[in-house]
Amino acid sequence: QDFQGAALLFLVRRFIRHTLADHRRALEEIRRYAPEWIVVRPLALNNGPLTGHYRVAVDDLPAKGTHIARADVADFMIRQAASNDYLYKVPAIAY
Repeated sequence: QDFQGAALLFLVRRFIRHTLADHRRALEEIRRYAPEWIVVRPLALNNGPLTGHYRVAVDDLPAKGTHIARADVADFMIRQAASNDYLYKVPAIAY
């Protein structure tokens, strides 16, 4: 297991670090210039149907969450337009 973790960490550092740095810079710009904001972080997207049932976590990922339908991401985002529950936060959503 230690080897698998080390291998994954190597791959992330080697191939994804630039993407993660871009995400961090984008979030910094949003925080700096947007008067009100919510940055939604869905896990792996699929084309499943709207369920209206999903889990949300702030500053973490939903436990054991692996994916979510685009329709449910849209549902969550529309609901946030009328809510302050996640204002100035970065919620992650998944099933």
